[in-house]
Amino acid sequence: METLEKILSEHSFFKDLSPAHNAIICGCAANTVFPKGEFLFREGEAADKFYVIRQGKVLVETHVPHRGPVAIQSREAGEVLGWSWLVPPYRWHFDARAVETTRAIVFDGKCLRERFASDHELGYEVMRRFVTVSPNGSTPRACSSWMYMAITKTNAAAESPALLDPMLGQPYRIGRVVKETYDTFTLELAPTEEGNGFAFLPGQFNMLYVYGVGEVPISISGDPAKPRALIHTTRAVGSVTKQMQKLRKGDVIGVRGPYGTAWPVEEAKGRDVVVVAGGIGLAPLRPALYHLLKHRKRYGKVILLYGARTPDDVLYPKMLAQWGARPEIEVLTTVDRGMGQWTGNVGVVTTLVPKVTFDAANCLAMACGPEVMMRFTALALSKRGLADEQIYVSMERNMKCGIGLCGHCQTGSLFVCKDGPVFRLDRVKPLFTQREI
Repeated sequence: METLEKILSEHSFFKDLSPAHNAIICGCAANTVFPKGEFLFREGEAADKFYVIRQGKVLVETHVPHRGPVAIQSREAGEVLGWSWLVPPYRWHFDARAVETTRAIVFDGKCLRERFASDHELGYEVMRRFVTVSPNGSTPRACSSWMYMAITKTNAAAESPALLDPMLGQPYRIGRVVKETYDTFTLELAPTEEGNGFAFLPGQFNMLYVYGVGEVPISISGDPAKPRALIHTTRAVGSVTKQMQKLRKGDVIGVRGPYGTAWPVEEAKGRDVVVVAGGIGLAPLRPALYHLLKHRKRYGKVILLYGARTPDDVLYPKMLAQWGARPEIEVLTTVDRGMGQWTGNVGVVTTLVPKVTFDAANCLAMACGPEVMMRFTALALSKRGLADEQIYVSMERNMKCGIGLCGHCQTGSLFVCKDGPVFRLDRVKPLFTQREI
C-alpha cells in the first residue's frame, strides 16, 4: 500500500516540499471515504479542514431561496478543495457534497495552523501553494478567493453568466419612487432588457450606482419571495443619495450584488424572534419580517419593536399599522419626541423591551439602527436574559467596494462588507466602543 508521504510527495500541489515538511503535513492528514450524498462540510460550520480528492466527485453548492441547492463548481480526482481554514473566522461559505463515493486525504487545518506557528517556512510553503493557481488552473488565487466565491455565489443565485468584472454594475430601470419621509425615499427597480433579476437573502445589500456621480451600499428592503421587484429604501444624506433622490420613473441605475451575510431566519426556526429597529434601520429588517410572516408557523412569538425620532420620521407607517392589526405579530412603536396628534409610546426604543414577553432561553433577536441604539438594545435584551450569541446586529461602517477589495470597511480581522453586514453580537461587541475605525 502507498503511504501518505509517497502520495503527497507525488502530488503536484505538494511537489518540492522537503521530506521533513512532507512528514509534518502527513501527521495532520488521514485517508477518508465519503459515501455518495454525504457532506464534507456545510455552510456556516467551522472550517477546520481541507481536502485532496483522490477518487470520486464533490459538488460545491449554495442554497438559493425558493429553489434549493445550486452547484457552483465540482472537484474531482487530483484536485484540492477548501481554503476557508486559512482565513479567519474559519467558517465555510458553501456546502460540499459527494455526488459519488469519494476517497480523499483530509487535512486537519487547526493542526496545520499550530505547526505553522512553530515552523514559519512550512507556513510560507503551504500558503504559497494556495496563493498560486492550482495545477489544473481552475482555483482562484487565495488572496482574492473570498471575492471570487462571493461573486460566483451571487451569479449562481441569479442563474446568470459569470460576472467577469465584479465592479461592473448591471442596469436597472426605476419603476417607482416613493417619498417615505422628508429625507427618506424608496426606489423600486426592475431589470432592463440587458439585465437579469436575482435572488437575495434577508439582510443582504447591493451597491447602487448613479451614473456620473458614484455608488453607495444600500440594504435590500423588499420581499425575498419577490426578487424581481428590487426595492431599496435610503436617506438622502450624501452626494450620491442626494442625486439618487432626484431620479424619476424610467431612469436607469447601476446595481451590483447582492452582497453580505443574512439575518438568521433559518436558525430562528422554532424560537421566539424579537426584531428591534431604529429609524431607517427598519428597512434592512423588513425582508426578514416578510420571511417570518410568510413562514409564520415555523416560529414562536414574533415581536417587532420600532422607534423613530418623531412621528414624522416613522418609516413605513401604513405597513406598521397593517402588521400591528395582525394577531400573528406583536408590534410596538415609539418616538423620542411626541408631537402633534401622536398618542403612542414616547421614549427611546429600548424602553419597549421590558413591555413584551418572550422565552429568553429560546429566542433570537435582530437589531438594526444607529450603533448607539444597537448598543443599548443589546444591554436591554441582556437584562431580559439573552446572551450575546442570541443577538444579531447589522453594521454598515465605511463600506465602499462591497467585495472586501478596498479595505475601507476593515475592522480588525473583519470586513463589514463580506463578513457582515449582519454579525452575531459576540463577534462585534467591542466595535461598539470604538469610534471612526
